[in-house]
This record gives sequence, structure tokens and C-alpha cells, in this order.
Amino acid sequence: MPQTHTPTRRRFGQGVVGVGVLGSLGTPTPATASATTDEGDLHTLTITANGPTDYALSVAGALEADRTGGDFRADDETAARVADTAVGEWVTETLTPETAGGPIYVGDRFLVGCGGAPMCLDVQPDPEAASGAGGHADSDIDIDVHVYVNGERTGDENVTAVCGDTTPYSVTIAANGPLEYQLKIPGGGVAADTRWGDFRADDEVSIREIRGVRHVSEGVGPPREQMGDQHFLGHRYRFCGKVETFWVEAHPFADANVYVDEGVGVLRESACGSE
Repeated sequence: MPQTHTPTRRRFGQGVVGVGVLGSLGTPTPATASATTDEGDLHTLTITANGPTDYALSVAGALEADRTGGDFRADDETAARVADTAVGEWVTETLTPETAGGPIYVGDRFLVGCGGAPMCLDVQPDPEAASGAGGHADSDIDIDVHVYVNGERTGDENVTAVCGDTTPYSVTIAANGPLEYQLKIPGGGVAADTRWGDFRADDEVSIREIRGVRHVSEGVGPPREQMGDQHFLGHRYRFCGKVETFWVEAHPFADANVYVDEGVGVLRESACGSE
């Protein structure tokens, strides 16, 4: 008889860490935030996968699909400049989000080959440029920057990604404000990823409200015929309140990742402002 594989459902309870890589789990109408909810009260939740994945989320509070932040695909201009830069040379790029200091993150993603010197990355936030974004009047803005290697946050803006074997890896730069970064082209080659890495909630995502609890149940990730190690797609939400239910069920050969507050937070109850 042919071997069958059953997807595994990973369920997250209240107060449980919901951050980082789940690994191979063997894994509209937007609801609006309440009138007393400020943007600063909202946390972010991002679900990504490189194969077919289902998930469900219920929040007693505010829950809204993020259709603005979460796009980490590089644009065609960045791809062209990277392609035209010789091995061992540096290429300089900028990120210019329209907002600064809030929960909206954008960035660039790269696919790096192995076999030569590792890729070097130097990231410098630009608070002066941030003062003109999102209506801010001063330049004293704390721009939040994260760098991810193979989906795992490094905790260091200035990172040298090292290849442990011959497997290519991904590097993602994410920020909620303007920044400049320099990328040193490695001997194994690098390409700006213009296709994968879009984690915005799409227009088909629908959030229902039942007795004060907002619910969403969707599928994410590429179809089975497009599964691949670095072929990650996702959905992203902003929320506050009590997370009643959250589970993720991925194709047995797919990887699924869950990030709360860009991978630095935990999935727990949070206040939604004051009356």
C-alpha cells in the first residue's frame, strides 16, 4: 500500500509562546478595531508557510487583516542592481515605508547561494527620513529593524550569514521606518527575491464577529505544485485582546512559521485601550 501522510495540527493556548519557526509539522470584510483602540495597542501576528497550510484564529477584542505591512519581496529595481554587482562588491539599497514607528513593517528578501564567501549585511536606520513619514514632526523616532536568516530572527542588524552546507538560504530585512542597508555580494551568488515573501493578508481574507469574538479561518502558502524550501507566502494581522483559539495545520512536507510582534513577542492577552 502507498504510504500516507497526515497533517499535524499545532494548537496554541492562552499565554503560550507563539513565536518563531514551527518547523515541519508533518505543520472580505475586515473587522475594525474598537473605537477605544489606538494603533499603539495593536500587536502583530504573521503566519507564513512554504506549502498548503490552514489556520484558525479567534480573538475577544480587536482583530484586523493587515493588507499594508508584511510585503518583503524585493522590487525589480533592487533585483537589477544586485544582479549587476560583482562578487565581493557592495550594493547600497534603501527602504522607505510611508509610516514610521508603528506596526507596519516592509522589507526586502534575498536568496543566497553557497560555495564562496558569506553574504555580509550592514543596516543603518534613518531617523531623519522617518520624521517625514507618517506625520511625525521630529526625528527622534525609534525605528525597529529585524533581520531574518531562513525565517529565524538573528537579533542583530549587522549580520554575516554563514552557510553551513551547500543549501541556499534566505535573508530578510524588515523595518517600520526608513533605512539604508549595504549588501556584500557573496561568492556563492545572491538574487533579490521578487516573488516570495509577501505576507500581507489578501482581499479574500474575511473576519467574522460572533458575540464579540472575531474569527478568521483561512488557508495560506503556495499550492502543492509550487512547494519549495524558500517559497514562503503568508497572512498578517493586527490584534489586541484575548486570543481564544489559534491553531496551524500544514502539509506534512511543508514548514510553517508563526511570528508575534515580528518574532519578539508572545501570544497572550493584551489591553485594547481605555473606555
